[in-house]
Amino acid sequence: MIPKDGLYYPYINVRNVNWLKATLLCFPHVLRMVPQGYIRNEPSEMREFAEILGTSNRPLLQAVNVREPQYEAVQHQFLNRLRSDFEQDPDFFIREFSPDLASESPGDNQDWLVPIHEGKFYYMLKNFLLEKGLAWIPSNVSQGSWTHPARTFRNNAEWVLVHPRLGQAIMSTIAAGVALENRCDVVTEVEGVHSALSSRQPSAIYDHFIKPNPQGLVNDGQAETIVLQFVYLTKFNLDALTAQSIAELSKDREGLYQLKEAMKPIIKDYPTLAGAGQRLEFLREASELIVSDWKKRRANFSTLAKSVYSPDTILNQDVGNYTAAGFSGGAMSGSLGLTALSAGAGLVVGVLMQTVQKYRALANSPYRFLSKLEEKGATLYASA
Repeated sequence: MIPKDGLYYPYINVRNVNWLKATLLCFPHVLRMVPQGYIRNEPSEMREFAEILGTSNRPLLQAVNVREPQYEAVQHQFLNRLRSDFEQDPDFFIREFSPDLASESPGDNQDWLVPIHEGKFYYMLKNFLLEKGLAWIPSNVSQGSWTHPARTFRNNAEWVLVHPRLGQAIMSTIAAGVALENRCDVVTEVEGVHSALSSRQPSAIYDHFIKPNPQGLVNDGQAETIVLQFVYLTKFNLDALTAQSIAELSKDREGLYQLKEAMKPIIKDYPTLAGAGQRLEFLREASELIVSDWKKRRANFSTLAKSVYSPDTILNQDVGNYTAAGFSGGAMSGSLGLTALSAGAGLVVGVLMQTVQKYRALANSPYRFLSKLEEKGATLYASA
């Protein structure tokens, strides 16, 4: 099965490089929605991820121009529904999404509004929002978002401000279109926007954010990714992990698949949990179990490897290679120079073959992806 990519949401620039590293250990590539003509100003460490090639000779961090025609269809559908609903009940939209009526502190302070770059959404949708008083050009250089405090824009004229709920509806709809077109899972580094990510169905997103009686969104199942990100970020120091190392790890699709499969019994209850506190406690417990199981298997593997390849045992490197290659006891006895295989010797060879079988089983542990991660420079925190 070809693994999905991740789609970064809701911002243009990734804010935390270790979050990006952890996400790229879950997905072959991370896509981000970039406005047409937008000039990014990023540190060199972040630019490296946009330059290093991963699987399929594609950059680990890729830009998606959301103004391309294939991404405008969902926005056109959103606009049609919005226009129809507005015509039926304009008072509802003014009451819910007007800055003066919806704000707890109406007036000149617009820091609570959500900024959206004009190059990031359909120009007809932008014009409709401005015309109906549901969007505004920033009146000053400092504006906020639904998760971050006030910020500064390079060019106010390139941005519009909208109500947080309407902003989430628009951005989630755009993300749904990009995710469906590119077969992605939507990912975020920001707490508090999970509801916007739990569905990739544009109609459900509209109903959830716009309708008078919002409908819940159905979780599309990203439990493995959420738990894995938590393991990477809380159990490992990723500072020394380079973009090149991550590109090499991303090619081990089988290892990542086996790791996710091994996690399923541990995290099967996660999608049913409600409440941020309960989910956080579950993530802590699940990450402890996963790392603990991996460390036990790693310790067993190390102990067995020493016994297999110790010069003090009969099972030296040559015998290990013979047995691992599937040679018979006779071939092995010949390699050992045993002209007659006694019952005792046969028992020894049988034990040796069982030992190598255990060794090979441990070497193919479903957690070997974590071992490779450690080999590439990630280190376990002392508390892990």
